Amino acid sequence: MKIGINLTYIGKDINDGVSNHAKDIIDGLNKIGKSEDFILITDKLFYKNAKKHFPQFEVIEAEKSKFMELLTKISGRFNILQRYYIAFIGFNKTIEKQNVNVILHTFNDKKTRFVKGIPNIMVIHDLYFKNFSHILNPLLYHIVKYAHNYFVQKSDAIVVISEFVKKDLLSYYKFVDESKIHVIPNAVSINENENDSNNKLPCEKPYILCVNNHHVFTDIVYPKATGLACP
Repeated sequence: MKIGINLTYIGKDINDGVSNHAKDIIDGLNKIGKSEDFILITDKLFYKNAKKHFPQFEVIEAEKSKFMELLTKISGRFNILQRYYIAFIGFNKTIEKQNVNVILHTFNDKKTRFVKGIPNIMVIHDLYFKNFSHILNPLLYHIVKYAHNYFVQKSDAIVVISEFVKKDLLSYYKFVDESKIHVIPNAVSINENENDSNNKLPCEKPYILCVNNHHVFTDIVYPKATGLACP
């Protein structure tokens, strides 16, 4: 069986929570000797770095529109249309050519569309657009709402990162079959090397530890803030 992992939502490199979530899963699969069973599908931007980060895995760049590629090269625009082409058409074509049996979508990116004819597993990290709808652009809210309705209805299995998210999902989507929701906490990669400089705190106490999205925190608590700094 060949299992595909959808990484097309990752930009040039791994630099946020949802891309690190995928990285930790892939690193774990490698540690248990399962790299040959998986194929990683990326966008053009992340392709080279994905091969560098995951040398044990087969990495495939999702099929692009040659027409959109030409327009982007000439005008410097239309990149967003290329990304939608990949999500709606190119990704599906790539999966079919690679004879993938199951696909794991490690992030509930609003552009994602499922591949027909094979099981699709969707990871839903949170329902921020429901719980913080008042801070979202109305158009963005409806786009994300439509996407999540699609994910919940069409996915063969849903992975949520906590019991809290599962309860949230069941409260907002009462039609969903609870048996297809699976609670699997986020993978955690811990570097136990005491000499690793990454283990040191960036500043002395007192400090603020924010375990959620940096931008959400600053937008809600400090609307005029451009970033957090150590006090």
